[in-house]
Amino acid sequence: MRSFFIISVVLVSFIWVSCFEGRDANQNKLSDYTRKVEFFSDSISSRYLKTEQTDSTTTIFVYNEGDSSFTRKIVERDNPDNKQEGLAVLNNTTAIDSNTFYSSIYPAIESKVFSLPRDRKILDQTWRRDRSKKLVIHIDRIKIDSKSFTEYNRVFVGLKIKVNKKGRIVDVAYYSKDQQSDHVLIPIVSDDLLAEIINELKTMSIPPYSLLGIAVDVETPITVKIIHSVTVPSKSDVVG
Repeated sequence: MRSFFIISVVLVSFIWVSCFEGRDANQNKLSDYTRKVEFFSDSISSRYLKTEQTDSTTTIFVYNEGDSSFTRKIVERDNPDNKQEGLAVLNNTTAIDSNTFYSSIYPAIESKVFSLPRDRKILDQTWRRDRSKKLVIHIDRIKIDSKSFTEYNRVFVGLKIKVNKKGRIVDVAYYSKDQQSDHVLIPIVSDDLLAEIINELKTMSIPPYSLLGIAVDVETPITVKIIHSVTVPSKSDVVG
């Protein structure tokens, strides 16, 4: 009886492991089928390309060595016109290995500061997102000089920040696309308040950006919204 029980357990275990391995094998086959990555070079045009194919689309990343520019496009496989036009970029290319591809593009990625509004589509974290969304950072409890800002319970300030490869805000500058129109929406602030905001921003981090899995420096205009602002007496108002 005991032997029968042991044999039954072994058989059940064998069947369970077989099913588990079979499921994993099927998943691996599905993964291989739905995602295929290849690398190419075009010595005539000095380009390096990476393609990522799924069952519905082909994503093509192109690095142009001549002007150190980057592009990324999506080709829909079920759209004949889109497919023919999109895949034409692969003409006259030669297959290369991934090490050659990454070693060729890495120096350009490492030395470039990417503009989030302009380069949004090529960055890993942002190129699929809605381009209409603006980056807004809220700063809470900034102390505002009562003489200059007693009427401002809410302040919107336009700035440009630089974010390093770790996501830290390392540089901040006042920014306005059009001074004649933006000053209505973005109040001109004093140097003292601007210094307070800049110092606060430099203590902050945001999720870092990357390109093909390589961390990059990014610069972007942002809107800073000061909430729950408090007024404090200026130094001249303080009686010792």
